[in-house]
Amino acid sequence: MKIRDLKYFTVPSASTDRVKQFIEQSDLKPSSMQRESFMKKLIGKRDSGGFDIKHPIFDHECSDHTSMWNKDSKPYVYVSQPYHLTCEGLKDISQFCEQFNLSVHITSDSFYSPGGTLMIEIKKRINI
Repeated sequence: MKIRDLKYFTVPSASTDRVKQFIEQSDLKPSSMQRESFMKKLIGKRDSGGFDIKHPIFDHECSDHTSMWNKDSKPYVYVSQPYHLTCEGLKDISQFCEQFNLSVHITSDSFYSPGGTLMIEIKKRINI
């Protein structure tokens, strides 16, 4: 792991050790893409100008301390690390994932303010 891989994590509360651990365990690299472009690629939509990602998950508490991660140079996972998650937020995340065939994984193993935030990972659903 080189320090340049962490250049997008300038937030003082981000635990560098936790970020390194996340990268090493997942073999992911931070993405420098803007959220809308990243999400379009994640859900398989072409950037045609007519498609716009507007969804409640990007407008309330479940979208805090966000980052995007690539695997093999392609968008792989959208990460949000909110301080709390309401039933409404959980419902919105579930609806968003169903609408775009994505999966969600929620844990307390965050790297932004560890112990004080949740970690929500949204990625392509793997159909078996």
